[in-house]
Parts: sequence; structure tokens; C-alpha cells
Amino acid sequence: MLRRAQRGDTLIEVLFAVSIFSAVAVGTIVIMNQGIASAQNALEINLVRNQIDTQAELLRHLNNAKLTAIGRNGTTESAEWDKAIGAGSSSSNAALQPSPSADDYNRITTFEECTPDNLPPNAFFINPKNGQIARNFATTATFAQIQTVDGLPAESNMLWVQPVSSNLDPSRTRLTLTRYYDFHIRACWDSPGAGGGVMKLGTIVRLYVPNA
Repeated sequence: MLRRAQRGDTLIEVLFAVSIFSAVAVGTIVIMNQGIASAQNALEINLVRNQIDTQAELLRHLNNAKLTAIGRNGTTESAEWDKAIGAGSSSSNAALQPSPSADDYNRITTFEECTPDNLPPNAFFINPKNGQIARNFATTATFAQIQTVDGLPAESNMLWVQPVSSNLDPSRTRLTLTRYYDFHIRACWDSPGAGGGVMKLGTIVRLYVPNA
């Protein structure tokens, strides 16, 4: 009688238990993947922000060198400032980008598709190793960054600077004749994780240059 009373689980009960276990396992994996992607996303944003801050500091350095050189002999840094605002000769690798015109410094472009072909003609970046203007752009492998490898030209993975002249500002009057440039520092790259889209970061640095 005891043997007849001891029955195993039915097929429906087994399938129900397996379904619950599978749902819990899949949910756990999804949550773990989302957590990893979120952590990687936060890390990449922090790294790109550091790259943007570096470009901003280098721009301020070139601007200070230009202001110091007014009325004196020019320096290498002041010459690089002239290249940044389109007043000097182009950099050695500028042929990789279309030649900018004067009108390119009087308009602001928007974030387009994250490819080098859609960058504005006057886009550039500053090589953090030597402080020189460069225009060697490439698509991103991981996140937006500037790569400097010994023996190779510096390369920017979709991190660029676009200078815009104060001529674009309609509020500028004869009482505010000091010229300035708004440097739009931007970066874009693919977000980690499936369906994350394109990440975009940017800031603006305004630097003044007296008419001298």
C-alpha cells in the first residue's frame, strides 16, 4: 500500500518547474548584462569626458600663447592657434579632410552620423603629445579617443573640435569688438550593449583674441 501511495511528479509539474527555473535564469542573465553594460557605459563616458577636458586645456594653452605673442615674435604654439582658427597654414595631414573655407568658421554644424566623412571641413584635434593641430580622423573601435602611438601620426576616433567665429553672433555690437571663437568640442561613439545607439558628448569653450 505504501509503494502504491508514493507517486513521482507528473509531466506537467516537471515542465512547470523547468519553466520557472528558465525564467529566473534568463532574468538573472539579462539583469547581469544590463549591469555590465551600464558600468561600461559609465566608464566610457568618464574616459571621453577626460579626453574632451584635455582638448579644452590644450586650446586654452594655445590661446594664451597667442595672446602672449602679440607684439612679439611668434612662437610654435601661437602658430598652432592660427591653424586652429584657419589663419595659418594647414597641418601636414590636413589633406585627409576637405579644405575649410572662410564660411566654415561662421556656422555651427550639428551631430550627424558618427563617421569621419560627416565631420565639418574645419574640424581638427590637438595632439596631446606635441600640441600640434591634426586632422587625421577614423571610426571608433571602442569609444571616442585620441590615439598617439610612437612612430605613427596621431589619430582621432571621432573626437573633434569645430571653431566658430564671433561673426556669427548677431548681438555683437561696436561696443564689444573683441573677437572670440567658440570651440565646439564633440565626441560620438557606439554605446555598449545591443541596441544602445550612439553616445554623444560635447562642450563649448569660448576664447577671446584681441584685434592686434
